[in-house]
Amino acid sequence: MFGTRHMNGNKRRYTVRQATEADLPVLADIKSPMAIHKDRLLDADSEKMLYMIIEEFGTVIGFGLLVFKRPPTWPDANDSSHLPAMVDLLVSPDRRSRGAGSFLISWMEETIRSRGGNHLYMCVDPVDNPRAHQLYLRLGYSTLQTQPYRSHWKFADSDGNVHEGNVWNIDMVKDLSQKTRGSPNTYEATLCQGAKFVTDSMC
Repeated sequence: MFGTRHMNGNKRRYTVRQATEADLPVLADIKSPMAIHKDRLLDADSEKMLYMIIEEFGTVIGFGLLVFKRPPTWPDANDSSHLPAMVDLLVSPDRRSRGAGSFLISWMEETIRSRGGNHLYMCVDPVDNPRAHQLYLRLGYSTLQTQPYRSHWKFADSDGNVHEGNVWNIDMVKDLSQKTRGSPNTYEATLCQGAKFVTDSMC
């Protein structure tokens, strides 16, 4: 049985499900190149990592990774700290500020709770992406550092494309053992592997 939530009398239907090969073209439209998404589908494992997409009335508008154990293909595969983690959550620019990101985060939080977990970690760039940083704060996430730190990242996808960059990062965590004031988890749901989760949301 899936949960439905209404806020402010407005309805916006979101669905969260696992990404498939059929989603590759639209995923590449949201973030290129396609090889990144192909590799994530290969790495996706229900016990170690979930690659989820969010739909609005059946249209894919975003995605996010929920990582319980970093895949062996990742440069930091041996790092077991700050897990489970939300990685690379992204919503199409024209679909932001409508509650989609908040709902996908809520789905991840409920999934962790259903597996007996009490924390969800994530990393955000508060310098170049202050909007996301503020969203996580509103949703009850706490920072693990007093100041952001500089981070260099680099990896190659299966098509041989090298991706590299320097960002300011700050690590954040949320205690899922309690429902915080900023948390939109006000629905009841049964989460199961491969299932869709549907809600009406305006957070």
